[in-house]
Amino acid sequence: METKLKKKELAIGVDVGGGHLTIALVDIKVKKIVDGSRIHMSIDSQQDALSILTKIVDGIKTCFEKFGNPIIGIGISIPGPFDYKEGISKIFNCNKYDSLFGVNIKNYLFHNLKDLINHPSKIIFGNDAHSFLQGEAIKRSVNSKNVVGITLGTGIGSGFMSRGEIMEMADNVPQNGYIYNLPYRGKNAEDWFGESWFLNASKNKFSHKINNVEALAEKASKSSEAKIIFEEFGSNLGRFLSPILEDFDAHHLIIGGSIAKSFALFSDQFEAHLNGKIKNVITANDTEGSAIIGVVDRLLKKENDIDQKRNSKQPIMPMEENDPVNGYQ
Repeated sequence: METKLKKKELAIGVDVGGGHLTIALVDIKVKKIVDGSRIHMSIDSQQDALSILTKIVDGIKTCFEKFGNPIIGIGISIPGPFDYKEGISKIFNCNKYDSLFGVNIKNYLFHNLKDLINHPSKIIFGNDAHSFLQGEAIKRSVNSKNVVGITLGTGIGSGFMSRGEIMEMADNVPQNGYIYNLPYRGKNAEDWFGESWFLNASKNKFSHKINNVEALAEKASKSSEAKIIFEEFGSNLGRFLSPILEDFDAHHLIIGGSIAKSFALFSDQFEAHLNGKIKNVITANDTEGSAIIGVVDRLLKKENDIDQKRNSKQPIMPMEENDPVNGYQ
C-alpha cells in the first residue's frame, strides 16, 4: 500500500554499483533520504543491456509506488567512462556493464518512465565518486574546504571539491578528477586499489579460495598473513595518494566503498605515508546514500539553472525530445 507524504518535494536518486542498485526518494528541501523509501537490489553487470535496463526501470517504479507522490526528476549515480550530459554509456572492457556501451540510457529510461516524468531533461547522470563526495560534503558541512573523496570497491573512484564545487579541470587535479588510470608501480591505480588486488594477493597465502574482501577481513582477526595483506594495501594506498592530496592542498579526505568498512585493518600504514599532512581522514558509513544525495543535488542545480533562464528576458527555444537510439525505447 502506498503512503502519501504531505508537503514534501521529492526526487528519486539511483546509485548504480558494480553488483547492486540502490534507489531512494530524497526530500529536496532538507536533502535527506525519505525514511522507508530505500530499495537495495542485486544486479548482474554481465547481463545483456535490456535485462540491466529493465531492472533499473522496475526498481525506480517500485520506489515511486511506495509513496506515489510526484517527483521533480531522477538523478543517477553511475561509474564511468560515461557521457554524463547525454546519458550514453562509454563503459567497455571494464569487466562490468560492457553490454551498455553506446546505449542512450537517458532515452530508454524516459520512454519507460513517462508516468513519472514529462521530459528527458528530468533525468540527469553523475559520476558515482563525484556524487558520493558531493553527498558527503552536504551531510558533513565541509564544502567550504578542499575535500577529496575516494571510493574503494571493485576499483578506485575519486572526486575533488573546492568551495563546494566538484573540480574536473585544474592544474592540481588529475583530468576529470579521475585517479584510477594514473600510473603506480608499473600498472594503473585500478590494478592496485580494488577487490581484485586483494583476491590475487590472497591466492598464494591460503589453501582455500577467498571470495571477497569482507571474508578476508574476517580472517585477519586470526591470521597474520591476512592482516599483512591489508597492511600492504594501506602502505601502497598512502604512497599513491600522498602527493595527490598534497598538490590539491586537501583539508579532508573521505573514504567510501565496501573496502572502507575494513579501514581499521590498514589505517595505520595508510596514514603513516600521509606524514600528518591530512588531519581529517573520514570513513563514510553510507556510501550509497551519499551518492544518491549528491546526484540529486546535481539535479536540483540543473533545475535551478533552467528556472533562472526561464525568468530571464532573453527568449529561449523550446526543448525537443531526442529520438530513442540503439533500439532501446
